[in-house]
Amino acid sequence: MCLTLGLVALSGSVRADVVGQFQLAESRYKSGRYEEAVEMLKALLADPIVPDAPDAAERQRIYRQARPYLAAALVGLGRVDEADEVVLHQLLDDPFYKLPRGKFPDAVGDRFIDVAAHHRDAIKKRQQEILRQRQEETADQAQLRKLREERLAKLEVLAAEEKITEKRSRLVAAVPFGVGQFQNENTGLGIFFAASEALAIGSTIVSAIIAEEVKNVDPALCDNPDPDNPGKIYDCSGLTDRFEVARTVNYVSFGTSLALIAAGIIEAQVSLEEVVVIKRKRKIPPPVELKGSATNEGFFFGLQGRF
Repeated sequence: MCLTLGLVALSGSVRADVVGQFQLAESRYKSGRYEEAVEMLKALLADPIVPDAPDAAERQRIYRQARPYLAAALVGLGRVDEADEVVLHQLLDDPFYKLPRGKFPDAVGDRFIDVAAHHRDAIKKRQQEILRQRQEETADQAQLRKLREERLAKLEVLAAEEKITEKRSRLVAAVPFGVGQFQNENTGLGIFFAASEALAIGSTIVSAIIAEEVKNVDPALCDNPDPDNPGKIYDCSGLTDRFEVARTVNYVSFGTSLALIAAGIIEAQVSLEEVVVIKRKRKIPPPVELKGSATNEGFFFGLQGRF
């Protein structure tokens, strides 16, 4: 805020000083007071332009407007040689300059034509230098813009990727039913262990229930009417076979359950990465733009963006 106000105040004061001097000298010329105009314009043009100064561009613009008036005032005083020096300075500073029609007497226009003719080679060389300089500046700006765009593209790629460090637990990896595999993001293997362990444990429970029911049958009921189904004889001939099958299935299912649980835990522990870096995409906000404007009071700058 302070920097902006300082630049505005400095630019405004410099511009008012230079413009004021030029306008006063222009008024003296138009009123025919050529001597005063010459003194004022020489004093104005004697102040050198510092290339890196904030008022450099403004001074150069005013000076290019002031020199034709100085040359015209000198022509009006009959000091043609001095006028020609001013005209040459103007044409070398701006080799593409054309004197505005109808703004100055014909005698002034004649001096510009004559000086341009006598110094044609120097002016043409200066034109070529400026054109070459502009081409180089354009090429440099294009290269700089390209480098900036490439750098911005790389930064956007980096900014669009968010890295999150995730710590994984060995205690969680020791939980059966595929919990460790899901933590390791091995979904397929996690589903396999969860389903197979659940099936094996379910078979163990069901076979245990069946074996227990067969084991608890009262032998006195054998070959006697079935109390739950009158008129039917309670058949005990297959009880022993049913019990053996149920017990075998129970043993196999229980052993399979233990093997699957142990295999799942071991696999989860072996595959576990305790610290994992996860990359995620995130949305890049629109760029913030720097905008400036010029008024009679100076230059103003501001930031504009969407969040």
